[in-house]
Amino acid sequence: MAWHSLKSNKLRTILTISGITIGIFSIIAVLTVIDSIKNQVNTSIASLGSDALFIQKWPWSFDADMPWWKYVSRPNTSYREYLFLKNYSETIGDITYTALLNTKTSSHNITKSNQSIIGITTSYANFFPFIIKEGRMFTLEEVEQGSSVCILGYEAAINYFGTTKIIGQTIKIGSQKLNIVGVLEKEGENILAGSNDKLIFVPVLFLRNFIKLDSDEANPYISVKPKPNYTQEDLKNEVRFLLRQYRRLPPKKEDDFTINTATMLTQSVEGIFKSMTLGGWIIGGFALLVGGFGIANIMFVSIKERTQQIGIQKALGAKNRFILLQFLFESVFLSIIGGLIGLLLVLILSIVLKFLINFAFPLTFENIITGIIIATVTGILAGIVPALQASKLDPVEAMRKNV
Repeated sequence: MAWHSLKSNKLRTILTISGITIGIFSIIAVLTVIDSIKNQVNTSIASLGSDALFIQKWPWSFDADMPWWKYVSRPNTSYREYLFLKNYSETIGDITYTALLNTKTSSHNITKSNQSIIGITTSYANFFPFIIKEGRMFTLEEVEQGSSVCILGYEAAINYFGTTKIIGQTIKIGSQKLNIVGVLEKEGENILAGSNDKLIFVPVLFLRNFIKLDSDEANPYISVKPKPNYTQEDLKNEVRFLLRQYRRLPPKKEDDFTINTATMLTQSVEGIFKSMTLGGWIIGGFALLVGGFGIANIMFVSIKERTQQIGIQKALGAKNRFILLQFLFESVFLSIIGGLIGLLLVLILSIVLKFLINFAFPLTFENIITGIIIATVTGILAGIVPALQASKLDPVEAMRKNV
């Protein structure tokens, strides 16, 4: 009977459920985006390794009260510090030094004015995604001598040389020619650390031809992992001791470097996720509130229109509970239909975004259930008062009513 009532008033039904549709769409769309970003971030953090430490000038997490001017004057990590830690640490199992350069590059096909060049050591692949599709990794000798060799990301290789054979070709960085010894597998976008696909990798000491490795422009950092029989905390304590010793910091002076961990990234983005979630619930909540009032209003109108019908049903033996459930079901049906349309819009949006920006926003089963539960609760809250009013009508008085 509730379903028949909704079908007989199609326009009113459509207008009523629009508020619920917008509310469910807003909430579930935000939850879907956050879940997708969280998955990407967690995958990126996992790729860094839970036990890795990253030593650099700046911390990965800031708050409003952090004295940023102290960090501006800090020295960057140097290649000599990398060698010092590598030679004197007892807890380091793996270590790499990384620096950045943006400069002009060219091949026989194209020229780029601002190509990102990453200077690395042989252990770089032990810390970050770095799978070689063709060719090889740099040798230790090439890294120590800063040889003119390079490895191209997947897209960089295609952009510079197309589909021709790439290994053995040369590319110019600035005015120097580099021999290409490797090409990486296609990685795709990494929301946290970007992607290797468009980058060019060189031995880190090669960058000294263009830039000071410990300059702010190079943004250098040292990455370390502990030996199997040591914990991350053991490694952190020893690295801190050795760096303070190398930089000759007095006992009472605070560290002029930061030892970052992957968990710091999680903490940094968690606050952003909470704010996004809260914003989604607030926007969706207002839409649900409007939709709920709309459903309640329509239910009151529906009861007034069907007062005689209610009286007849009661005269034929229908109990208060039957009348209450009839109108409550009608309210819940309205809300669930609006919720399902909202979920359908989220699904369509996720498919469109995947094609437009090549980023997956899957509508999860948990979010579908969440949307249906929210719609159901909204329908119950919006319809309970009108349904109670209908169930308490006197049958004799109800049959006398003329609409």
